[in-house]
Amino acid sequence: MSLADLVERSNVLKARIKAEGKHGNKQLPTDIVRLADIAEYELGYEAMLHRNLATVRSFARMHHALKALAIFDGALSQFNGNVNAEKARSSGAQLSRRNGLQRTPPGGTSA
Repeated sequence: MSLADLVERSNVLKARIKAEGKHGNKQLPTDIVRLADIAEYELGYEAMLHRNLATVRSFARMHHALKALAIFDGALSQFNGNVNAEKARSSGAQLSRRNGLQRTPPGGTSA
């Protein structure tokens, strides 16, 4: 399941909340916890994501569904940003090695 699929599922749950009212569905907290579990399984373990999804589960169990989903969306955005930054760093390092470039230390000259 992709990041876009997880965001779409979050949007579906938000639409359910709006349609049924804030306290309309007793199944909603379980569905939010399940979505957090799926996200963690699909995206793999990453410390910040794990912490944020634990917060999502906690808010869902306290019946704060909209807040839980807002935290969920933020966690996915942050995870996506971290993944993209890591890809950029690794591709930059590979490019440097391929071209034989060396990093110049700040205020110094390369050897």
